[in-house]
Amino acid sequence: MTRPPVLTLLSVVLFLIILASLGIGSTALDASELLQALVAPGSGMTATILWEIRLPRAAMAAIVGAGVAAAGAAIQG
Repeated sequence: MTRPPVLTLLSVVLFLIILASLGIGSTALDASELLQALVAPGSGMTATILWEIRLPRAAMAAIVGAGVAAAGAAIQG
């Protein structure tokens, strides 16, 4: 019975880490800029940085991490 709360907690932590990674970089983006670029993507520099560089990088990191976790679980049997 303790697995669903743990899984929910880990999912929330993953989501928060991904959001934090979207704002960290050589050009710092604050939360309001990120939210505006996520909700209404335009042609500004913030939207370009978010949609062309940081969001694909964060998504790929999550996918690769899930793959590594699945491979580790498969090896353990």
